[in-house]
Amino acid sequence: MAVGAPFGDPNGVYTAGYVKLYEKSGSEWDIMQQINGTVTEGKFGYSVALSNDASILTIVSYHVAVHMFEYSTESKQYELIDTKEYYAGEVAVSPDGMVVGIAAGNSSSEEPNYSGARIFERSGTGFQQRGGDFSEYGRFYSGIDLNYDGSVVIIGDRAWSSGRGRVGVFQWKENGESMDWVQMGNDFVGDADGDWMGYLGCVSITHDGMTVTVGAYKYDGTKGLVRVYDYDESEEMWNKFGGDLTGDYSDDYFSANVLSADGMYLVVGA
Repeated sequence: MAVGAPFGDPNGVYTAGYVKLYEKSGSEWDIMQQINGTVTEGKFGYSVALSNDASILTIVSYHVAVHMFEYSTESKQYELIDTKEYYAGEVAVSPDGMVVGIAAGNSSSEEPNYSGARIFERSGTGFQQRGGDFSEYGRFYSGIDLNYDGSVVIIGDRAWSSGRGRVGVFQWKENGESMDWVQMGNDFVGDADGDWMGYLGCVSITHDGMTVTVGAYKYDGTKGLVRVYDYDESEEMWNKFGGDLTGDYSDDYFSANVLSADGMYLVVGA
């Protein structure tokens, strides 16, 4: 288990941030490593993600970079293998550890390295970009998640259309004579301006990429909303599964969610 503390002050460095790694031992969680940020206000640990076997760890330094670590069986520690300088907000790693997705964290195209979302695949000892930039998704503090092998990605765009927000799902597949990201079905869009559908942590996907969840952070007076959809491959469209899940009161922001690998269980936070 990886836990980030982006506003921590390791070694007295103001909000440099840190990440703690824990390993389960019986009924307890034992700390196995702490990785410290070193830059003042770097907020290392703003977003963290682990592969299923915990071999790959990804950590965001808020608006600075994404760091990829690999677990060494020799040192019994996570060791840095790659860094992507990017104005990052949220990071996802495919459960098999082979693909990393990054959503941008800024709200201005004037910032350096700003291009919405980018996907990277394992290549040798590091990661190289897969396909082009998602310049219209993954902007303005939006969520991102990957299926098991990173062949399907779900990306939010919470500021779209006066903050109504939208979410798109894309598959890495043959498109003409080359491989490319091809959208599956249509966008999921918020019901009203200011819903912020697809905000940070508000999208999730199953291992097979055929079931997704989308959350609207400010839905209905900031109560929050989550919807679940299954993909119909023959019709190439998403069908809603069950009813809306909503918060109880204003300011609940009931929307951040995690789906189980098989889509049978869903956890939603308020």
